Amino acid sequence: MKWVLKKTTDENKANLLISECNVPKPIADILLNRGIDTPDILHNFLNPTIEQLSDPFELPGMEKAVDRIISALRKKEKIGIYGDYDVDGVTASALLYHIFTKLGAHICWYIPSRVYDGYGLSKKGIEKLRDQGANLIVTVDCGVSSLTEIEYARSLGLDCVVTDHHELSEELPNASAIINPKIEGSPPSTYYLAGVGVAFKLAQGLYTKLNMDIKSLYEHLDLVALGTASDIVPIRGENRVLLKYGLQIAAKSKKIGLRILLENCGLAGRRLSTATIVFGVGPRINSAARIGSANAPFKLLTTYNFTLATKLSKFLEEENKKRKEIDEDLLNQAEEKLLALDLDDWKKVIVLFDSNWHQGIIGIVAARIVDKYYKPTILLTAENGYVKGSARSVSGFHILDAIKSTQEHIIDAGGHRYAAGVKLDKSKIEDFRNALKKYAEINLPEKLLEKKLYIDAVLHKEDISMEMLKWVEQLAPYGPENMRPVFATSNIEVIGEPRIVGTDHLQFRVMGDRKAYDVIAFGMGEMITKLRAKRTADIAYVLEVSDYFGYDELKLRVKDIKFPE
Repeated sequence: MKWVLKKTTDENKANLLISECNVPKPIADILLNRGIDTPDILHNFLNPTIEQLSDPFELPGMEKAVDRIISALRKKEKIGIYGDYDVDGVTASALLYHIFTKLGAHICWYIPSRVYDGYGLSKKGIEKLRDQGANLIVTVDCGVSSLTEIEYARSLGLDCVVTDHHELSEELPNASAIINPKIEGSPPSTYYLAGVGVAFKLAQGLYTKLNMDIKSLYEHLDLVALGTASDIVPIRGENRVLLKYGLQIAAKSKKIGLRILLENCGLAGRRLSTATIVFGVGPRINSAARIGSANAPFKLLTTYNFTLATKLSKFLEEENKKRKEIDEDLLNQAEEKLLALDLDDWKKVIVLFDSNWHQGIIGIVAARIVDKYYKPTILLTAENGYVKGSARSVSGFHILDAIKSTQEHIIDAGGHRYAAGVKLDKSKIEDFRNALKKYAEINLPEKLLEKKLYIDAVLHKEDISMEMLKWVEQLAPYGPENMRPVFATSNIEVIGEPRIVGTDHLQFRVMGDRKAYDVIAFGMGEMITKLRAKRTADIAYVLEVSDYFGYDELKLRVKDIKFPE
């Protein structure tokens, strides 16, 4: 793995932050590289407040959406919530369920099935809501590209309010109102909102128009935090505010289902972070949808019945265990297929097919293969007479553009730069694979296939301290475009005896200026012999808090180890 040090672009600005804000030099370098280059911007970044949220009515379509929903409330019309099956869609659906219930609405809801409905609005789902008596459908995390489906809803006499955050098509659907922060004229601070963030803005608009206490809305920021963190959206603008406050509220949530979920993750009473959501809570909510239905997590996040919440959370635990087993089995099968191929067949791009692979799991496994072999990967499986696939990519290679370049061999494709989906006929698999290989030969330079670790700043051993950790913690919450900083330290002394813990994790201690620190290196057990022999190493790592018998301790989580000659 190649280490690449991010260089500070403006030493004068760095010195300004150091002198006026008492920022350590490594932190000043990190801030500048993230566009935080004046004391005022730094103050707002370190101290996000609810007051920084924009007026919801600055979003185009908000006025129409709010008026249509209020009209439904007054006329006692039934409102149907049409969600999505991922964490963002489920939390957004649960949020509007809580809000509409508080407003006294008559509600029904529909969460599509990943396997039977696919992504987005479907005619089947629209019919289900109509059969439940809906007069108005409010979509969350979907709908902005569903022109045909919304026309179908209109033909059935149903109005639609669309709330979505996905990229816009050339033509927008003919809905009663559309709220999407990517529509021109939206506040820049809202551009990266997740679907649950857009639903929250709608709730803000309703509370404002109805002269309700806006502070009572903030108890639902726990749901906003879950969806925002899990959807891997940039933690910039309003996302930063919503996530920071939402994580605090989630830790003390009034929702019984979420409290039990946190207990199952071992997070009860602990500080929550983006990472604990992404790797702990999120997979449990997602697991049911990946191998079945997302109805259970939706019910869990909306019930106040302890017995039901306990039953549902236990079900999600079991589903998550099943998902992990399927995940491991599928990964092993995929690697067997891969290693049986000629190296030329996957020199730059990996395309594998098995008719028995689970549609809900192949995306996870594709990401794991990319992480291990660092090549764009597409896994394909059979479904309903067609072949469907999930694709993941490496930094700098637009996988959706690559798939669309093979348009004569595919039926449909969607997604974005680093993750996409594709649908094709089984007879076209080899043509599709060969076309992708040709595209990659021309458009994927070898240098993009070299895995890089970007270093935010260099720390000398005397810089490793609780004070530096406190600065690192102030930069949270972390996520895309504001990742936890990666530091590098050269020739650091290893003390004591390194040992293997868990499956294949390396644990050891290093000597700082006058204090030793615990280090964990996940999945690096093979380095133990060399570490014991060399006794010094260059390490790339992140600083984290370790709760040691109720006291905060500094620990280093290693990303890579190199041994100086």
